[in-house]
Amino acid sequence: MATRTSGKRLIGCRGGYADVWERLGRFRPHGTAFMELLRNLMNTNIISKYLQLLRKKHNYTQDELAKKLDISRQAVSKLETGAAIPDLEILLKISKLYGITINDILEPNISTKKITDFEQLSKVPENELREILEQFDMASLVTASMGASPEINNLLEKLFPEADYKIERNCIGRVRVDEVERIQQEIVSVINLRALDHESL
Repeated sequence: MATRTSGKRLIGCRGGYADVWERLGRFRPHGTAFMELLRNLMNTNIISKYLQLLRKKHNYTQDELAKKLDISRQAVSKLETGAAIPDLEILLKISKLYGITINDILEPNISTKKITDFEQLSKVPENELREILEQFDMASLVTASMGASPEINNLLEKLFPEADYKIERNCIGRVRVDEVERIQQEIVSVINLRALDHESL
């Protein structure tokens, strides 16, 4: 919890991740320490889907992108499913290929295509919404629900009747408001990314 909170403060710096990197100066982590910092700062769920969207937008197959990045197709697949995160070398190659900054990749600017906030979940068809929410673990969904209206809580309980929300909430305990908002915003972003993805097909 503490790591994510500190990560959120870092993300809020003037220039995002790139600015954080500059501010770290001689204290910058290297090798595995750098990757650990990225894991803490990155929202892999959103970034993986954004990488997939960028590839489709530029009409590359996974094989074609793999050749351009000099990695395997399996590695591309892992990046697009969130099973792996891109290292600095891959981030540089991707940014050059698409003509965007590394910060654009790590903090994608997602235009609103479907909903603007968590309270609008009911605007998404239930079968589509369940499919999207299944990408999140139950603890995240329950945490997001803690800051939601009774209507949204009822919707979530309807979509996942197998979950015992009371037990989940007791297990999670008290949660910071910014953590609830972070997860809610992540869910909203994933929904809008999916809408953008379908629009690009």
